[in-house]
Amino acid sequence: MAQHVKITLEVDTDKLFINKGRPSRNQVVTACKLSDDNGGKAATLGCLLFFIPAKRVKSFTTNIGPNSVIQWVGISKNSNDAVSIDSIVYRYSRHSTNFFDTIVLQPSAGAGKIVKEEVRAGKSLGQYEYFINFKVEHLGKWHDFQIDPRLKMHAYVDAGQG
Repeated sequence: MAQHVKITLEVDTDKLFINKGRPSRNQVVTACKLSDDNGGKAATLGCLLFFIPAKRVKSFTTNIGPNSVIQWVGISKNSNDAVSIDSIVYRYSRHSTNFFDTIVLQPSAGAGKIVKEEVRAGKSLGQYEYFINFKVEHLGKWHDFQIDPRLKMHAYVDAGQG
């Protein structure tokens, strides 16, 4: 039976858009939080504007097992705003293994833009480095951002065990 893991990106748009104009790097860094339902600890991440190098982002790693089904959802901490997951993109590096059948994972059809994908059968243990491309709607305008967390595959991981 496949293990289901839900990864939630929560954006505090009050922190992100406290000033008019493009958010500062500090606002972006403190506005995002990732968590999962597999015993992972919430971590504050640096959300990237597309022009900020990825090396400045703190990593968040979700532990998964073989044949896991991973679901990424975005939520806003503020009820007047929205967060939409646009894609999950494999980030090639010598330390990264692609756990899925494609490089770019697209959202499911329907409202909410949720990305859900099953780990490809027979994938070896290792680490999957990727980008979450997402949009934040604030005051009727959409803004693009990117973060780069990790998935780490273990031989077996029970829900609630990190």
